[in-house]
Amino acid sequence: MRLTFYFDQSRCMSCNACTVACKDWNQVNPGAVRWRSQQTFEQAGQFYPLSMACNHCAQPACLTACGANAISKREDGVVVVDRSKCQSLTTCIEACPFAVPKIAGDKQEPTQQEGWLLPHPMQKCDFCIDRVDNGDLPVCVASCAAHALDCGDYDALMQKYPDAVPMNREDFPYAYMGKGTEDTQPSFLIKKRSEQKITKVK
Repeated sequence: MRLTFYFDQSRCMSCNACTVACKDWNQVNPGAVRWRSQQTFEQAGQFYPLSMACNHCAQPACLTACGANAISKREDGVVVVDRSKCQSLTTCIEACPFAVPKIAGDKQEPTQQEGWLLPHPMQKCDFCIDRVDNGDLPVCVASCAAHALDCGDYDALMQKYPDAVPMNREDFPYAYMGKGTEDTQPSFLIKKRSEQKITKVK
């Protein structure tokens, strides 16, 4: 089992329902830190939406880089962080090619929780394991009115969506916002939006 997100660029309406639902369900206060982000990128005159969270990579660079052993990978492929072990070494942030791991500030995270070693341990998407373990969909997938998001086992999604491709720099250069190694095998399949013909007004 390798739990994977799927995203259809041709269906996304950039409504941000997924990001709002994610913050609400996971009780992430308003601020710069988001577990899922939605952005629209321009490339060669074309516009491409992208809704992305942690890609729960098969070879997660963040896990290898964490000197505090705060990051682990479950049998179903979900990469989780134990915030009670985080020492804010920031090596996970430096290692992630997608700039996913985040650390909040005092305004967004005003109260240090019991058991934390520091006020603001790293945080990121955990695939809504509280919902998944209960047989429910991650809240981002469940809230997407356009059905642009889906999830499931990597191989099963490949069969369900034969026109999807794994996340890669050649097709989606704008997704690689970090500086870390790219050989992480992200568990993220995308149906790329086809290029639209542009008619020039004379």
